[in-house]
Amino acid sequence: MNTARPILYPVILVLVVGGLFAWQRYRQALGNESLDVWLKRVDHANVGTRIQAAQKLGQLGRDSDEAWTALVNMSVRDEDSEVQYAAIASLKALCQPPELTTDARRLERKRAAIRSLLEALEDPNDDVRTNAPVPLYTAAGLEYHERAVKRVNDDEVDREMRPLVVNALILALSDDCVDVRDEALRCLLSLDRLSPRAEAPLLAELGQSNAETRAAAVKALAKVDTLSDDGIAGLVFAAQDKDAEVRSAALAAISQVGPRAVAAVRTELAKVDADRREHLRDVLRALGEDPDKK
Repeated sequence: MNTARPILYPVILVLVVGGLFAWQRYRQALGNESLDVWLKRVDHANVGTRIQAAQKLGQLGRDSDEAWTALVNMSVRDEDSEVQYAAIASLKALCQPPELTTDARRLERKRAAIRSLLEALEDPNDDVRTNAPVPLYTAAGLEYHERAVKRVNDDEVDREMRPLVVNALILALSDDCVDVRDEALRCLLSLDRLSPRAEAPLLAELGQSNAETRAAAVKALAKVDTLSDDGIAGLVFAAQDKDAEVRSAALAAISQVGPRAVAAVRTELAKVDADRREHLRDVLRALGEDPDKK
């Protein structure tokens, strides 16, 4: 038995090295396969294969209508979140390349991809609508929309489609499905400022049972250009919320509104019970007002 071991170890080593070599050759072969092969794998039963297909389509599919369409579908219709994320990353690489391009065909593919994602936001399937906001945000480059620092190489599709995407996300705040509303809200919250059109649906979100959603809605309201009296009243309402995070967000938002909010706070202060009254007194202090002043 002891004499067999010195012979056995080299055999095992050869098998291991051979297996690793074969696996590496297999991986290289996969990497060298054509775009058509990867297009056939977008619906593969294996999640890892679909992830790799999404990655390869982003690398090889710049000039392929089929690749762009497949990535849009994978980003909103695949049942695995990792596949969706891979497809979204590839879409971003295609839609928001580092260099400015005036390639008319690529621009049309980008325009078509964003339009397809906008259509997904109206799909009858709740899951598809829920999946749509993030790829829309990414493909349209909303991280550069309504920002103090602009991207210098925005193309004509960015300038054309971004306002449409923002408006669609605002409309999604009124969706029947709470998950769709939550995803749209998260995307809008990433912008530096919001159109007044967002005010009404954001105020409606203040009535949601989930405290995290209410807090997010308050933070988004703080980004709305020139809140109306109803918007300010909504923030005053939120400043009395039972959840501390919601109250804190409302306090910060009202402080940002400034003196315009004082009258609304004092009016509400005269109508509420002791616990809520103390929350409003805190708001007045934050505004530099004496809460005991009549």
